[in-house]
Amino acid sequence: MKVALICTLSLPLVGLAAYFGYFFVSPSVTVINASSDGISKVIVTLPSSRLDFGGLEPGGKNTIYFSISQADGKYMTSVTTDSGQSLEKSCGFVTGNEFHKRVKITLTDAKDLRCEGT
Repeated sequence: MKVALICTLSLPLVGLAAYFGYFFVSPSVTVINASSDGISKVIVTLPSSRLDFGGLEPGGKNTIYFSISQADGKYMTSVTTDSGQSLEKSCGFVTGNEFHKRVKITLTDAKDLRCEGT
């Protein structure tokens, strides 16, 4: 009886640990809109993935986790603001099996893309 109760209670905890463990080891890209202009579209292209962040209000941010199975290459960032300005920038390099890598891309008020963690 006690063994069954322990198993019943521990299985959800193991599942929860696996869920959060996945996000801990998975690499991610966070886009931050630190400008006073809204963003209508942000796309970050990786060698083996394409991350579409959609739009971001001024002061907004969004994070997307991606697969560690990547070919070697660059983070290519494309941003279109609500005022119609287009910005593109290479934001460092990605390689396969980079566990827990965190890249942050910020649109500044000067309409420049700042890349960190690359």
